[in-house]
Amino acid sequence: MQKTRHILIHLITIMLLTSLSSCSSTVEPPLEFEEGNLNNQVRLFVSPQGNTFKSTDPIALGMMFKTDTDIVFPNNYNLRLFIRDKESWREISEKPVNRYPIGEFVFFPATSPQVLSFFVEPEVVTAQKYWVRIYVSGEMIENGVSKTVASYIDIEMRP
Repeated sequence: MQKTRHILIHLITIMLLTSLSSCSSTVEPPLEFEEGNLNNQVRLFVSPQGNTFKSTDPIALGMMFKTDTDIVFPNNYNLRLFIRDKESWREISEKPVNRYPIGEFVFFPATSPQVLSFFVEPEVVTAQKYWVRIYVSGEMIENGVSKTVASYIDIEMRP
């Protein structure tokens, strides 16, 4: 009984120290959006099916809509990609891609599907695991006022 309690105390201490050290190394997000407009009306997700999570392969993303208001996106969904360094997020580019249909994509709650799928291929050359953060954003008009709504997802990639 004494030995079990001693082991539990050590485990709790290790977990506490680990959580404190991870809190002290937090990295500021690379982009900021108005509170309530990030990962709220639009949500990005990735499924293990159809994704290898290898840096040589494209990433299949899903975008889910959780609003009853129209949202307008340009053809590239205002994609912004970042890779995680030790101290910050560094913006990276996407490999050239053609997205169809050409022109804006407008989400209409009454007629559009609630989930949209598309591919992203980060331009990264690394032989190590890394985290990529992908943002999308669009314009939502509510009561005659245009608001930028956005979503992001963090994905661990490997060589």
